Amino acid sequence: MARPARSVDGWIRFEAPADRESVVRSLYELRLIDAPLLFQIYWSTMAPWAELRPGSHLLEHGLTARALIQRLTESARRPIVNVTVVEGAQRWDIAERLQRAGVVDQERFLRAMSDPLLLQKWGISAASAEGYLFPATYPFALDSPAERVLWRMVREAKKRLHQLRSTVTPSGPAQGLSETQLITLASVVEKETAVQSERARIAQVFYNRLADPNLETLGRLQSDPTAAYGCRLAPQAASSCATFSGKVTPRMLGDSQNTYNTYRHAGLPPGPIGNPGLEALRAALVPAAGDELYFVADGAGGHRFSRTFEEHRAAVEALRQRRGL
Repeated sequence: MARPARSVDGWIRFEAPADRESVVRSLYELRLIDAPLLFQIYWSTMAPWAELRPGSHLLEHGLTARALIQRLTESARRPIVNVTVVEGAQRWDIAERLQRAGVVDQERFLRAMSDPLLLQKWGISAASAEGYLFPATYPFALDSPAERVLWRMVREAKKRLHQLRSTVTPSGPAQGLSETQLITLASVVEKETAVQSERARIAQVFYNRLADPNLETLGRLQSDPTAAYGCRLAPQAASSCATFSGKVTPRMLGDSQNTYNTYRHAGLPPGPIGNPGLEALRAALVPAAGDELYFVADGAGGHRFSRTFEEHRAAVEALRQRRGL
């Protein structure tokens, strides 16, 4: 008997067999239909042109015969839902949200993100499509193919970046960055601050750190969110990630096994650590002028910037006192 693999959201992952007869039998075994013969007759009579779409589907109990056929085929009448991708969201959060909405199986979506053939086809030089899932609200048909859903977001990211580059002239070090490098830096900026007025300033701090390996920061970004991403991406690769629960620890920042740990590895991380919005991309393209090397939270939702480590230590101490530490 075929067995459904349920997600945490209650959807049934249905791997469609190659022919209608096998599909109908499997649907009956999964108790998605009660009368296989009647369903077969309905399909042949009411929608004989509706060709089966092979692969993975998200289904639920209680669907009518018409709704089931719409999901299992390329019907243009499948229901549409709106899914919002927020600035800075990472692949796992987006995949979970898409599955919860019934758009696509999250495991299929995550596998498609790292499919080398798809990446080559779409002109993405990174190891995954992370960074190219542009933050926006998308109308998706329920139970859509992973490749189609992914391409919709990648296409939007490509379009927005092209529009931005056509209206903004990259300044300073941004001129020498590849598309992937630019998106990578923008993703770090996005994770570091939600304050729009700070983004260009933080981008410049990172450019300053990257510019000279002989500076105090040794050419390292020294960004907590990059280390956190590395633990989420490959928790088995670094011993300090074994107990990672979302909070960055001093042990994590000292662990060179984590390839995304920019406290131990100079330069940009291996790839984007999230999906930046338009303003973070703009900040990476046109950073603010300045020679600051450090920033720390000011306790009021923003950051305090410093040129030297001594100034930075004073700012850190001021934050501790404000928090009563």
